Amino acid sequence: KPDPSGIRITSGRSVNAKLTNLGEKQAIELAEKISQRLDVHADYIILSSTARRAQETARLFFETLKEFDIQAKLGQSYEGLCDLSLGEWEGR
Repeated sequence: KPDPSGIRITSGRSVNAKLTNLGEKQAIELAEKISQRLDVHADYIILSSTARRAQETARLFFETLKEFDIQAKLGQSYEGLCDLSLGEWEGR
Protein backbone atom coordinates (compact mmCIF):
# COMPACT_ATOMS: atom_id res chain seq x y z
CA LYS A 1 0.00 0.00 0.00
CA PRO A 2 1.55 3.36 -0.98
CA ASP A 3 2.34 5.81 1.79
CA PRO A 4 1.81 9.57 1.29
CA SER A 5 5.24 9.90 -0.38
CA GLY A 6 4.20 7.31 -3.00
CA ILE A 7 6.60 4.62 -1.76
CA ARG A 8 5.18 1.12 -1.78
CA ILE A 9 6.09 -0.67 1.44
CA THR A 10 5.66 -4.39 2.09
CA SER A 11 5.93 -6.27 5.34
CA GLY A 12 6.92 -9.71 6.51
CA ARG A 13 7.96 -12.77 4.55
CA SER A 14 5.38 -12.66 1.83
CA VAL A 15 6.31 -15.99 0.26
CA ASN A 16 3.10 -16.06 -1.77
CA ALA A 17 3.54 -12.66 -3.42
CA LYS A 18 3.59 -12.85 -7.20
CA LEU A 19 6.27 -11.20 -9.28
CA THR A 20 4.96 -7.88 -10.61
CA ASN A 21 4.90 -7.03 -14.32
CA LEU A 22 7.86 -4.72 -13.68
CA GLY A 23 9.64 -7.55 -11.84
CA GLU A 24 9.07 -9.89 -14.79
CA LYS A 25 10.47 -7.32 -17.20
CA GLN A 26 13.50 -6.69 -14.98
CA ALA A 27 14.18 -10.42 -14.57
CA ILE A 28 14.16 -10.97 -18.33
CA GLU A 29 16.37 -7.93 -18.98
CA LEU A 30 18.87 -9.06 -16.35
CA ALA A 31 18.92 -12.62 -17.72
CA GLU A 32 19.60 -11.21 -21.21
CA LYS A 33 22.54 -9.17 -19.87
CA ILE A 34 23.92 -12.07 -17.85
CA SER A 35 23.62 -14.44 -20.81
CA GLN A 36 26.17 -12.33 -22.69
CA ARG A 37 28.74 -13.06 -19.96
CA LEU A 38 28.15 -16.78 -19.54
CA ASP A 39 30.18 -19.53 -21.16
CA VAL A 40 27.94 -21.32 -23.69
CA HIS A 41 29.98 -24.50 -23.11
CA ALA A 42 29.25 -24.62 -19.36
CA ASP A 43 26.21 -26.01 -17.59
CA TYR A 44 24.31 -23.88 -15.08
CA ILE A 45 21.72 -24.70 -12.44
CA ILE A 46 19.28 -22.00 -11.38
CA LEU A 47 18.23 -22.22 -7.72
CA SER A 48 15.75 -20.07 -5.80
CA SER A 49 14.10 -19.65 -2.46
CA THR A 50 10.64 -21.08 -1.93
CA ALA A 51 9.10 -17.60 -2.28
CA ARG A 52 6.72 -17.53 -5.23
CA ARG A 53 8.34 -14.42 -6.77
CA ALA A 54 11.79 -16.03 -6.52
CA GLN A 55 10.55 -19.18 -8.25
CA GLU A 56 8.94 -17.08 -10.98
CA THR A 57 12.21 -15.16 -11.42
CA ALA A 58 14.16 -18.42 -11.67
CA ARG A 59 11.74 -19.72 -14.32
CA LEU A 60 12.08 -16.51 -16.35
CA PHE A 61 15.89 -16.72 -16.11
CA PHE A 62 15.76 -20.34 -17.26
CA GLU A 63 13.51 -19.58 -20.23
CA THR A 64 15.54 -16.53 -21.27
CA LEU A 65 18.90 -18.32 -21.02
CA LYS A 66 17.54 -21.11 -23.25
CA GLU A 67 16.81 -18.50 -25.92
CA PHE A 68 20.52 -17.60 -25.89
CA ASP A 69 21.60 -21.28 -26.12
CA ILE A 70 22.92 -21.26 -22.54
CA GLN A 71 22.79 -24.76 -21.05
CA ALA A 72 20.81 -24.25 -17.87
CA LYS A 73 18.64 -26.41 -15.67
CA LEU A 74 15.93 -25.19 -13.37
CA GLY A 75 16.98 -26.55 -10.01
CA GLN A 76 15.22 -26.85 -6.69
CA SER A 77 13.88 -24.19 -4.40
CA TYR A 78 15.21 -24.02 -0.84
CA GLU A 79 13.55 -22.58 2.26
CA GLY A 80 17.00 -21.53 3.52
CA LEU A 81 17.28 -18.99 0.72
CA CYS A 82 14.22 -17.02 1.94
CA ASP A 83 14.64 -13.60 3.53
CA LEU A 84 14.87 -13.88 7.28
CA SER A 85 14.28 -10.24 8.13
CA LEU A 86 13.69 -6.88 6.51
CA GLY A 87 15.84 -5.15 9.14
CA GLU A 88 14.57 -1.70 10.04
CA TRP A 89 11.79 -2.14 7.43
CA GLU A 90 10.35 -5.19 9.22
CA GLY A 91 6.66 -4.70 9.96
CA ARG A 92 6.29 -1.55 7.86
